[in-house]
Amino acid sequence: MCNRKQRVKINCFYLDWADVLSGIPQGTILGPISFSICINDLPVCKQFINVYLFADYAKLYRPKHVITDDDHRVLQNGLNTFQEWSDKWLLRLNINKCEIAFYGRDVNYEYKYYFSSTSPESVDVIKDLGVVFDSEVSFVSHCKEKINRAYSMLGFIKRIFYIFNRGGSRTGPDESN
Repeated sequence: MCNRKQRVKINCFYLDWADVLSGIPQGTILGPISFSICINDLPVCKQFINVYLFADYAKLYRPKHVITDDDHRVLQNGLNTFQEWSDKWLLRLNINKCEIAFYGRDVNYEYKYYFSSTSPESVDVIKDLGVVFDSEVSFVSHCKEKINRAYSMLGFIKRIFYIFNRGGSRTGPDESN
């Protein structure tokens, strides 16, 4: 798979062709197989942290409370191990897309965690697989988000019905036949 080229189309205009120096073409069977082979040794991190793997991201977590300095060090060691693993396999982490979330009542927020020398942003609310979690695990934020989305959809439906009445003609909300 050498001598591959790519270019970008913006509206009706094309940029110049550029060489593709790495990667696997989309839609091939090699993509998922290569990914599985690459992450095969990722469980080396499991001595410190748990890892959930998804198609294009990973979730690192520690199921026990991080209360003491030792707990903090164990979690940071896990992050360091993950960073070393990603460096070894030349899989750069996009720290700008990383977030740190704390859940529970007895959480010590004074600790900072790092990948290399960069500390990802700490957030109180995070959306994960369609569910909005807050640091207290109360689901109030999730319910508010679903209610706002329902009102938005209701407003959309109302506008459609105002535009098209039963006869197919266009009328507004305050117009009558």
